[in-house]
Amino acid sequence: MNVIKKIRVFLFIGIVSVLFTSCQHEENEIVNPDKETLSKSAPLTKLLSRVAMENTTYDNVIDSTDCFKVKLPVNVVVNNQPMQVNSEADFSSVEAVFNDSQWDVDHVSFVFPITVIYPDYSEVIIASQQEFDNLSAACVSIPVEEQPIDCVTIVYPITIHAYNSALQLADTYEINTNAELFLFLENLSPNEYYSIQYPFSVINSQGNLITITGNANCQQVILEALNLCDISVVTPCEGNFAPFYSLYDSISNIEGVMETTIWSAETHEYAFSMNTNGTLCIIGYESPSIGGEYVLEILNENGAVLYSGSHSFDADVLTYVSIDPVDIIANQKYILRRKSINSGTLCKALVQVENGAALLPTTNNG
Repeated sequence: MNVIKKIRVFLFIGIVSVLFTSCQHEENEIVNPDKETLSKSAPLTKLLSRVAMENTTYDNVIDSTDCFKVKLPVNVVVNNQPMQVNSEADFSSVEAVFNDSQWDVDHVSFVFPITVIYPDYSEVIIASQQEFDNLSAACVSIPVEEQPIDCVTIVYPITIHAYNSALQLADTYEINTNAELFLFLENLSPNEYYSIQYPFSVINSQGNLITITGNANCQQVILEALNLCDISVVTPCEGNFAPFYSLYDSISNIEGVMETTIWSAETHEYAFSMNTNGTLCIIGYESPSIGGEYVLEILNENGAVLYSGSHSFDADVLTYVSIDPVDIIANQKYILRRKSINSGTLCKALVQVENGAALLPTTNNG
């Protein structure tokens, strides 16, 4: 029996570690943290980690994913043309092949094995196309507030003074690369503190050299740069929910369809498509008798996960949650998947009446 869950969907148009091989340090004096000392949980630490992360979006022309990048050099086949990509400069050659014809379907395949690198500099060796496809499909988008910041470039080397409060030891490190900085910050323990030796310099997205003089100044410069670069900012969707109610009413009024309450402890998927391009940014759900947490996912027709997130919904009140916007392309099939984390829940649903002949699927306002 086909089940159409009461899920509201709103469409509005609209990590192998890197070693500190070049990192030098001295271990001498005993010191105490001062006002410029930072911990792993400090907001500036989080911003610096994002600045130092590996940016995995530059090579999307060959791997079509933000989750990781392909380690170069790599041999590829672009629209049936063998090609070696040795550096980022070669991406333009790939795009040139794409632009040779407006009628073909652009496609890149790899000569395996290849190595992919994640934002935390971890590496994975992939032996086949199937492994690559599985890894891409398992990709979960990084929240915007955790994504790499590529519009600020640190001018190395910089010097960091570290202090372990448990061992009462101090160290001085010379940091020469983004990877060294990221792994230093990532491996800080709760008992470890550090301070940056100022001044040092950064380059913003406009190419301006900026001198950093302290923690507050450093944080301000990074935040200001974020406002000028291409980091996407997720904004809540606005609008009324009339389109959903109209669709729900149109289905509930079809002969052979009835509203019922059922026990659901399974994973359910719902296929949909749109007649025009749009953006999916809000999902609504109601669990009438028992509240619970669910994993909600949006997948494209190839099974790639475009969005995944855990959400709790109220037992008695319809709850709307904002998600990272997912761009919807007209006339392409998408899957909305709901997975129950706990044992099950009661859900309202529109179902086909036994022996009924409901005229589904249905279209309402595009």
